[in-house]
Amino acid sequence: INLGSLEQGQNRMQEALANFDKAIRSNSKSSKAHFYKGSALVDMGRFHDGLESLNTALYLAPNSPHIYNKMGEAYQGQG
Repeated sequence: INLGSLEQGQNRMQEALANFDKAIRSNSKSSKAHFYKGSALVDMGRFHDGLESLNTALYLAPNSPHIYNKMGEAYQGQG
């Protein structure tokens, strides 16, 4: 997750997504991995895909305000 976050910060989104997917394969119950994947997808303008990952993150961590914030950004991006 840390490497993916670093790559996301450097706008290397494909590499970031690959690392987030690897983290999810390693631990499918990691709300953090699902959140970061969803965040990267939203940042890429892939709002629907991002919301899928964010919904999974929310299911795993329902009291995380940063997930709601990013979901709002995704819904706003969808128009």
